[in-house]
Amino acid sequence: MLPGGLSKAKIQAKIMTFWYDADIVNFGEPAGQNTIAQHARNLLGELNKERILDGTEDVPILFVAHSLGGLVVKNVRCFKLDLI
Repeated sequence: MLPGGLSKAKIQAKIMTFWYDADIVNFGEPAGQNTIAQHARNLLGELNKERILDGTEDVPILFVAHSLGGLVVKNVRCFKLDLI
């Protein structure tokens, strides 16, 4: 739905996904050990690397996130503000 809406509005966009282990409880096995802040740092690092590689450091970013991903994105914004 989102890519189609962007193309109809004639907006060029690069769409990326970011996977992280969101398990907080995993019965019988170890669950993911990263905190939300650690996931945010990983996302920010990968995003910065990708934007440097393709020369899009100055292009605005639109995050689409759900649930725990929204908390990760919120933390990315906090880390990014700390870097300014």
